[in-house]
Amino acid sequence: NETKQFELAIPDFGKAIELSPENANVYNQLAWLYATANDVTLRNGSKAVRLAKKSIKLSPNSKNLGAKLDTLAAAYVETGQQGLAVKTYEQVMTLERFWLQEYQNFLRQKGYFQGENSDIYSSAMQKALIACVRAKCQLGVE
Repeated sequence: NETKQFELAIPDFGKAIELSPENANVYNQLAWLYATANDVTLRNGSKAVRLAKKSIKLSPNSKNLGAKLDTLAAAYVETGQQGLAVKTYEQVMTLERFWLQEYQNFLRQKGYFQGENSDIYSSAMQKALIACVRAKCQLGVE
């Protein structure tokens, strides 16, 4: 079950951080777990925010910065920081067209966005994003 897997994973992540304290991806993966666990009792938004920020600080120019910012945005949703979540999701979309397409698809699937996929972050897309975040949905999380 997820609770048991989560409980087993936490010490492993701690050990990975101890062995490689500069590995930004480990911090990001742990942040994602704390922000998006299916079992909401396992979530810890404040830890997720702290870990995601550490991941970004360790590799601010990495090729997977979008994924790290996506994690931070999900953590902001979990902590109820809606404005920061929206702003961070918007930042992700400016990095790569891939993220804009992914977010459009997700928001359409969830019924928030009715428009066609576009390379432009439209006002309809912004309204959909804000509505989703207000409903505590995290983009890409079922």
